[in-house]
Amino acid sequence: TTTADDAATGGSETRRSSSSSSSYESHDLPPALVAGRRRYPLSKKSPLRSLLSRGFRTCVSLVFLGASLGARDTQCGFKLMTASAGRTLYRELNLRGWTHDVEVLHRARLLDVPVGECDVPWIDKGGSKLVKKPSDAVLVSAVMLGEIATMRARYALGNWKATTGIEE
Repeated sequence: TTTADDAATGGSETRRSSSSSSSYESHDLPPALVAGRRRYPLSKKSPLRSLLSRGFRTCVSLVFLGASLGARDTQCGFKLMTASAGRTLYRELNLRGWTHDVEVLHRARLLDVPVGECDVPWIDKGGSKLVKKPSDAVLVSAVMLGEIATMRARYALGNWKATTGIEE
């Protein structure tokens, strides 16, 4: 399993989410990957984060032409998955930075790995790991969008492939 490493969600939320993950079905099968969807206490989400989150979700949707990745909050660090799904989805992953979550979800879609979502209580912590100052946010977002668009094109052209690792 992988989870957020920034302490924005606590262990009790992780245990509660993992014990109830089978109730979040997006296929006929229980999900092999459950992606968190950040839920902020009322009025605790900064306006800048709200704007960037909404903008990033819109850009991801445009890059994937409206195709669902199975998770609305692709950048939430909470991901819970079976060991088999983890090995399959992270095998030969091409993106290593902040955008790797989108590639993992895209590979799940390509390989028909069932994906679900669950709400994760979230609190913004000081000292963002993504940007050091607010003015960097637009630049970082543009770089991330470029990485995702390039990733989408490389998969579409067959330069990158999602495989199960099972010899056929």
